[in-house]
Amino acid sequence: MREPGTTPLGEQLRELLLSPSGDGPPMSAISEALLYTAARAELVAEVIGPALREGKCVIADRYIDSTLAYQGYGLGLPVAQLRWVNDFATGSLWPRLTLLFDVPATVGLDRSRRGRVRADRVEARGLEFHNRVVAGYRRLAQEDPVRFRVIDGSLSVSQAHEFVVRQVQDLLMGGAGT
Repeated sequence: MREPGTTPLGEQLRELLLSPSGDGPPMSAISEALLYTAARAELVAEVIGPALREGKCVIADRYIDSTLAYQGYGLGLPVAQLRWVNDFATGSLWPRLTLLFDVPATVGLDRSRRGRVRADRVEARGLEFHNRVVAGYRRLAQEDPVRFRVIDGSLSVSQAHEFVVRQVQDLLMGGAGT
């Protein structure tokens, strides 16, 4: 599943939030954070919550940490308040395992823009913004080393895959991070 997205409301909010730079309406950092959180609340209510109640394993490409990194560290909103509003929106549902692919901001931007003509609203922000986001993710990982597994983004695809498989197997078998 992708975030924001997956649900009908989430997809509409995704289009608004990630419209190509200059195409969407201007929006404040607070509005942006709340829209991401609204999409997340819907995702938990419609998809993640029901799946967990059925005993299923849920994998998402982004979640609360993205808001903390992008809108908190990147845009300068208070991280503690973002944690609170996301706790409220998700019923305090946090992941048991977070995989962080750690790359310099320039590498991440190059990868995300590959194959697209125009950058989205977030990608179009300057390199300083993206450097703050990377630093924010690293800080989050340092603050919660039990949940986070940091993966060197310069590893080959097969090496990264092997690392991810080991981490997920460890979690599912009741190892560290549970």
